[in-house]
Formats: sequence, structure tokens, C-alpha cells
Amino acid sequence: GSMELAPLVDLADLIVAVVDTGNTLRANGLEPRDLIMDISARLIVNKVAMKMKHARIKSFIADLETAVNPWRPHEASDLSS
Repeated sequence: GSMELAPLVDLADLIVAVVDTGNTLRANGLEPRDLIMDISARLIVNKVAMKMKHARIKSFIADLETAVNPWRPHEASDLSS
């Protein structure tokens, strides 16, 4: 992303970035230095939408799980909350 360019053009001495593999950093001649914290992504569903569009949302979540973990057999998500 564009954030990695900041140190290269002297706009920043260092940056904080969300890094998965570090490949983008290395491609720009940078390297991860310290882990600040582990993070994760969350899917937030509106309660009314969950009731009104349950099947569509459940299908979307299943598709998302398959895209994120294609090698893992699909496990039913807890959609009760």
C-alpha cells in the first residue's frame, strides 16, 4: 500500500502497519521490527438484518469462510446471537 512509501520518500521515520506476511514491506525495502499486537477481523451483522435476511447472510458467511480457509471443511457458524 501507499503507507509503505512514506519512509522511502522521507515523509516518516517509521510506520505502523497491519501486516500478514510482510511481503509488501520487504518489496519496498522495509522489514517488520516489532509486533505491537495480534489483531483479527470481525464481521458485524445488524440484528434486524440478521432476522430479515438470515439465509443471505448465512450464505455470505459460508462463502467468506470458504474464501478465508479453502482447505478446511465448512463448519456451521453460530448465527444464533
